[in-house]
Amino acid sequence: MAHGAGLSRGTPGRTPGMIDPQQYADAKDLFTRALDLDPAEREAFVRREARSEAVAERVLRLLARDAGAHALDEPLLIAALVLEEEGALPEIDGLRILRRLGEGGMGVVYEAEEVSSRRSVAVKLLRPGTATARLIRRLRSEIQILERLDHPGIARILGAGNADGAPYLVLELIEGDSLLAHAEEHGLDERGRAELVMAIAEALHHAHEQGVVHRDLKPSNILVTLDGRPKVLDFGVARLVDPDGEAVTTLTQAGQLVGTLPYMSPEQVALQPAGIQSDLYSLGVVAYELLTGRLPYPTEACSLAELARSIREQEAIPAGTVAARLRGDLTTILGKLLEKDPRRRYVTARALAEDLRAFLEGQPIRARPPSRLQRAKRFTRRHRGLVLGISAIFLVLAAGLAGTWTFAVRASERADEADAVRDLLVETLGWADPAQAQGRERTVREALDDASKKLASRTDLPERVLAELHGSLSDTYRSLGADEDALQHAEEAERLLVRLRGHDDGQAREARHRLGVILGNVGDLERSEALLREVADAGGAERGVVLSDLADTVRRLGRLDESSQLAQQAVDELRSRGDSPELLRALRQLSSELMYLGNDYERELQYAREAMELAERLGVEGESYLKTKMQLANALDDMARSDESIPLYQECLETRRSWYGDRHPGTIITAMNLGVALVRADRPEEAVEVLEETYRISREVQGAANEDTMLTAQNLADLYETLERYDQGIEFLEKALPDAPDNLRGWILHLQYGFLLSAAGRHAEAVDVLTEYFDRTAQALPPGHEALRLSAENLARNFEALGNDEEAAAWSRREEELRKLQENPGPG
Repeated sequence: MAHGAGLSRGTPGRTPGMIDPQQYADAKDLFTRALDLDPAEREAFVRREARSEAVAERVLRLLARDAGAHALDEPLLIAALVLEEEGALPEIDGLRILRRLGEGGMGVVYEAEEVSSRRSVAVKLLRPGTATARLIRRLRSEIQILERLDHPGIARILGAGNADGAPYLVLELIEGDSLLAHAEEHGLDERGRAELVMAIAEALHHAHEQGVVHRDLKPSNILVTLDGRPKVLDFGVARLVDPDGEAVTTLTQAGQLVGTLPYMSPEQVALQPAGIQSDLYSLGVVAYELLTGRLPYPTEACSLAELARSIREQEAIPAGTVAARLRGDLTTILGKLLEKDPRRRYVTARALAEDLRAFLEGQPIRARPPSRLQRAKRFTRRHRGLVLGISAIFLVLAAGLAGTWTFAVRASERADEADAVRDLLVETLGWADPAQAQGRERTVREALDDASKKLASRTDLPERVLAELHGSLSDTYRSLGADEDALQHAEEAERLLVRLRGHDDGQAREARHRLGVILGNVGDLERSEALLREVADAGGAERGVVLSDLADTVRRLGRLDESSQLAQQAVDELRSRGDSPELLRALRQLSSELMYLGNDYERELQYAREAMELAERLGVEGESYLKTKMQLANALDDMARSDESIPLYQECLETRRSWYGDRHPGTIITAMNLGVALVRADRPEEAVEVLEETYRISREVQGAANEDTMLTAQNLADLYETLERYDQGIEFLEKALPDAPDNLRGWILHLQYGFLLSAAGRHAEAVDVLTEYFDRTAQALPPGHEALRLSAENLARNFEALGNDEEAAAWSRREEELRKLQENPGPG
């Protein structure tokens, strides 16, 4: 059973049992210093350095709590220093304090009894020594706001007081459970849960009519009374709006992140004004979780910066996809609440309540699902470019960090605690000043580079916070295709987390997973494989995702059979958990591995189509949808269906250029694939133009030895051969081969060089090159691969031209064997 502060009049007296300011300062300093030590050394250090046994014991309790805490819990742990042992309760005139209900960064909430009326109430009291001007303003604003509200669905204010700079509120005491707990404990079906949402919407409508926007709606801020009535709590981060919806009182500093990330609206994440429609979006997330048992976006397998981007860009997974019983009106209602464009949401909370009432009564609802045209327009509008103001890019980082903390303390979910973290974020990311832009827009890359430099000098920050910041910077660099920059931050995040939490800690493994993927992207394949295999072997819920990434690295190392097996294993593990974005990614990867295997194009297309169907069911958009469409184009092209593949490639290329420009790795890959498709469609002159430009850009941006650069070189060389431009092709490869890596990609490029030498009549040179690299390549490629068959065919022709009939016959037989293997590949 939970109790909520929904606050009697009087004046607070002494608060015995609280530690004095000097003890607080001593304990805080000692706690912070102890965190930098190895856990085994901390107790001896604390007992040696503490000014008193009382301080030592408090710090040791905090350190014990810290052992299970998350990286951004530190402000909460430090705040706990001002709490005294259980049983030490404050004294307030006119009230009898009974027990502590909870605490957070702003203050402590107690259950109390009014002496005169014997009425049970809740008291929210600022702690001595913590009543900063900002917190006092916030408490006064909460009083002002609550006094405007009078609705049975909103916890009421009963009084307030102030003494010696220590304000307090007396609130209605609510006995009941949190929203989600109530629904589970009473076994409510979807109708019962919809009735709760309808009642919350009516309460919210009353607040909006009084000019109050909550801004932090989430399940823990809604209690359900013993008789089943929901009550909305905690207007501590609310704001007042005028009748036109414009803000007149904002309870935080400009540009500060307000709210709890998973329940934020896209406009909150973008640091835009949060009005009535923002509350409706947050209520939509609450309702979605209440009805489906999960959030509308993946939160476990994505980085924090990705979650912030998902809220802004990715359509919520339709509720009917998650739970078939919700298909129809409830899916439509939730979809309208979770529209990215505030103008497409419900106009008022009452309109939402009316639609829910219509659903419950079996009447038609007013909301309608979006048409395909509307979906396409929304998708296009959200991706007009990657040039952002500096505030926007730092919001991604700040939102990500706030979300990290939110997940860690979700069991308690106190808005006051969130405030402490927000203060830390404002201080940590304080260099994100729009004035630094000097009157111009700054690119994401410029903002990130500036942040990276500033972060290097922030030695004053706790190491756990630094680890989170480095991780967020790494994820954002990686999203821009800047893998070298992402690598340095990924390495630092992993190093810090291993040092702080131990090698086998879950967060350390997540950091190792990130690092392994990036190492593969920059070409350090052996180290990438070692890290990813270590994380996969450790097991855990995300093993399927790690196996998929491991498959990609193993394929780059040339072990194609093994990579396809790993990709299949990833799909099998993730498929058992139902539809998910992680399964979508694994299906794409498996189709891609079969493409590289080159001997089962029908299965490649099968999995590509399955991935596309899953993307449609999940309502996926953005980069994930684009990658899925790309793999479908690849599979169609491998089946010689260029009339279908080329339009898909062209759509993907146009989209990527509009989002990222020509020099992003994703754009480069798309352009290369389009060039290959044009070759196969017998449009060689168009293909030459595309591939030459792609190779030039890839070499400049990613380097001559980069896998994409090498693959483009291979395709271009093949095209020169097709056009009978042998000398041009040979000259091109003689410049490219010195930079070729000693792996499968480099070996295939040497084979291509041999093909051109053969076609140019330079048979002896061709034999030398082809024989040297055939054996290496045969060890990596599966039997029957087209590159091996072509090599054998070329060797037979070259030996015949050189008059060596015996070798020519042997290679002809070898080529025939490889051809038969192609025609009958056996089980995949």
